[in-house]
Amino acid sequence: MDTLLGKKHEMSSRYDKNGKRLTITAITVEPNQVVERKEVDKAGYNGIVLGYGSKKKATAAFKTKIVKSGVIPEYMQEIRSDEDVELNSFIKIADVFAVGDIVKVTGISKGRGFTGVVKRYNFKGGPKTHGQSDRHRARGSLGSGTTPGRVFRGLRMAGRSGGENFTVRNLVIAFINTDTNQILLTGPVPGHRNSMLTITKIGQDKKFSGIDELEKDRVQENRVESVEGQDVEETKAENVIEETPFIETIAEEKNEVVEEKKD
Repeated sequence: MDTLLGKKHEMSSRYDKNGKRLTITAITVEPNQVVERKEVDKAGYNGIVLGYGSKKKATAAFKTKIVKSGVIPEYMQEIRSDEDVELNSFIKIADVFAVGDIVKVTGISKGRGFTGVVKRYNFKGGPKTHGQSDRHRARGSLGSGTTPGRVFRGLRMAGRSGGENFTVRNLVIAFINTDTNQILLTGPVPGHRNSMLTITKIGQDKKFSGIDELEKDRVQENRVESVEGQDVEETKAENVIEETPFIETIAEEKNEVVEEKKD
């Protein structure tokens, strides 16, 4: 198995163990259930259908599709696989992915509606001077004249943007939290929050240092504990104890210097 289904959570930033700042996308990957198996005898190929989440209501056709598994998943995706996986079994993050794995993520990009060429294709637009008061975001000439006398197919023009199947490659898994079923990827992924994603392992980055997320959680816990009454006093007392020997040492050195000058 090299593929799991997940749901986009949020974007943030983290620092790796070398101090490099990374753009991070958190993805929730709950245990995927094997809803259906495809075999060569019937389907002509080997594969499995993964199910993510669960819902209460579904259409009659959808219930007939997953009657064997006995569960109504929120989202399903078929993948090619030759591995022998039991029906209705659950596949967890640790069974497929590890820190340092290179993955590709496929999802549906955010829908932008009907957009112009400036937003859709990053066109520069027209000049802002010499009487061009209404051409700032215009496309300009199509480049066709009397010959051939028509507009070529495929020209970049205004139209519907986004809402298409999109794949981002060469993202690295920076951290895995098996308690919350979340993984952190180094980079952006298509789609909005809570949109479904297909994550596929394509390689491994052995030089990746990873993110020490536990160290960050420990710092946050200490900061929260220090806000409470007694903990604040204890923290201040510890700081005084640590700083006092240093101050006394400086004072002793100054006294020694003064005594040497007097002698």
